Amino acid sequence: MVQQALCASSTGTAGTIERGPLAGERLWVWMDVSGTCNLTCRDCYTKQSHEPVLVSEDQFRDTLNKFAASGASFEKLHLNWRGEPMTNKRLARMLALRNEIMPGTPIEFHTNGLLLTEKNSAAIIAQTIPEDLVYVSIDGGNREGHEGNRGEGSWEPTLAGLEMLLDARDAAAPERRPHLGIYEICYDRRSRYDETLIALSKRCASWTRVNEIKRTGDERPFNYVDAPQGPCFWVGNALCITARGDVHVCLLSFRPDGRVGNIRRDTLESIVHNAREYRERIADKGRDQIAHCRGCQKTEGTIDEPE
Repeated sequence: MVQQALCASSTGTAGTIERGPLAGERLWVWMDVSGTCNLTCRDCYTKQSHEPVLVSEDQFRDTLNKFAASGASFEKLHLNWRGEPMTNKRLARMLALRNEIMPGTPIEFHTNGLLLTEKNSAAIIAQTIPEDLVYVSIDGGNREGHEGNRGEGSWEPTLAGLEMLLDARDAAAPERRPHLGIYEICYDRRSRYDETLIALSKRCASWTRVNEIKRTGDERPFNYVDAPQGPCFWVGNALCITARGDVHVCLLSFRPDGRVGNIRRDTLESIVHNAREYRERIADKGRDQIAHCRGCQKTEGTIDEPE
């Protein structure tokens, strides 16, 4: 009974009483279920951190229970950061655990599509909800751009994976159909897009185009005369969790001084406290006075400007 009430408050269900030490807090989570990847893309900003570590069902269950008991509102659980989630064969079961422990909490993950099969696509879709978002990532919009980043022979299997996921969604009951999309690193907006990709995109709910993420946080649409000095949106609002359970302050954090705790050893309350304190130090002293954030070009942002 207690777990049911706590789960309801964590998903923001109307009419429930918020409980737990973090009641009223809003959090965004990037949580690796795998620390490894089946590719070594040229432009991957996390590949130097890949490691052969997979999250177990018990570890995932314990983390969700900790989230549910906190009373916080989890805006989204993003199930990949440094690794490819499909390298963990327990992914479908982890989605089922979400349904048991934090029902209604939206999940998002990106996959390169190479490991998708008819069987695992159907298993994943069987555990999703319409609020979930699953992206198959594409680079450049055509074979040349894609394989230039990901390696020869990666184009056709990616399109095949996307098609299998779309087929599984179309065969599922309406209450199990997630939002499926294409997530493209756009290298040149003048490039000619592949006709097969265009045809598949018409079956997708969205096609998101972005610039590649750089380790320095550079964002092309924003031009600063001076480097930004305030905290970015991520710091203090987002928990970025590695497959080993270490929690970092942002997606560009790879050093020990960016850690604010470990989700398996520390309380969520202490982790959030450390993250919020980190944000306050940046706001008080300026980004250049914080060694971990010094020189980062990520734009400033508040909780009212989520990404």
